[in-house]
Formats: sequence, C-alpha cells, structure tokens
Amino acid sequence: MSDLRLTRAINNPVRGTNDDQWMNMRGTRDGALFTASWFQALSLEGRVFACGIGTLSDGEALPAAVITTLRPMLWVRVPSGTTIMPVYASLQLEAATGQLEAMVAIDQADMGNGTSSAADYGPLSLRTDAPVTSNCTCRQEATGDVTAETNLAPVGRLYHDDSATNLVHSSLWEWKPPVAPVVVGPSTFAMYIGGSAAPTVTAQIIWAEVPSTDVV
Repeated sequence: MSDLRLTRAINNPVRGTNDDQWMNMRGTRDGALFTASWFQALSLEGRVFACGIGTLSDGEALPAAVITTLRPMLWVRVPSGTTIMPVYASLQLEAATGQLEAMVAIDQADMGNGTSSAADYGPLSLRTDAPVTSNCTCRQEATGDVTAETNLAPVGRLYHDDSATNLVHSSLWEWKPPVAPVVVGPSTFAMYIGGSAAPTVTAQIIWAEVPSTDVV
C-alpha cells in the first residue's frame, strides 16, 4: 500500500534554487495533488501579469509610420535577476485605411525607455489581490529611439491590408506560442506596430514572471 504525502501550498510555496534535491509534492488545501499546469500554478501564486495600450472605451491612435527599429509600440523591460515567459499577445485594430503590420520580438538586452510613455496599464497582476509585485517596466509608443536592439528575434507577425477597399472595421490578431519563450533579464519583450495610415488600436501582452534563480 502506498502512502502519498504532500505540502499544502497555494501562497508562497517553497522554491528550490538548485536541482536534484528531494522536495515535497505540492497540493491544494483539501489535500488533492496539484495537477494543474505549471503556468496555472504561477497564476495562482500571483506571478502572471499583463500590460497594454488603450483603455476600456478608447483605442490608441498611433502614427502613420512603418515598423521601425528602435521604435517599439509596447514593450516589457525585464531587469537582471528576473525571467519572464510571454504566453499571449494580441492586437485589436479599431480603425485603419491602409496597410498595417505588427510584430512581437525578443531582445537580448534591456531597450530602456527611449522617448516614450508609461503603458496605459501594467504590469497588472492577473491575481486580483496582487500578492506579488512585478519587477518589470512597461512602456509604450517610442517617439525617440530606445537602446539599440541586441539579437532581436521576431517570434510572431501580422500583415493587414485595407487599402484596396478603404474599409474601416475591427480586426483581432492573437499570438499564442506553442512553447513560451524564456526571456532572462536584462532583456525585453516588445511589440512593434506600423501602418501606412495612422491606425487606432488596442494591444496587450501577458507573461509569467519568476526570479531568474528558478530557471537559470
């Protein structure tokens, strides 16, 4: 007969900083073995965050300009000692009368702020009582150059064209990676948006965040 014992751990579970060591199984407070995904466990712990451009009632009017290096439109600055795993990004096109393109990418360095504004919201914990504070900084709409990109790696792209019919309508683009990138700070996860005519958009990024000692 087997005897399985586990540690009830929803808030602040004990995390090891090295490998190949015995530790207790983790479970819910009713004694059930925790079989949720690791990402869901991080969300329960309060380590999943979001940031975005635009508000509940208003999109953000962006300049009429193609995607330009050093000019991201929404980005997450990851400091040294912190690692994020981006799991979702989306762009909602509220109005456009021409061509629009978008890209999400990983930069192996901290882009800094350049000439930009704080993101309309975020980092915002997706656990509403926010027991963990994000170490990241979220910025939007670079109107002046950020720090030069280092080994910029695009991981998702959108191309949208209304120019032929001059339509104005809503459009949704979602980035859902099959495997979450592991972005070890100092580094950046960024969304670039460009258009032949000034588009009005809302956009979001969602990521899980842990100390780098958890993964490095």
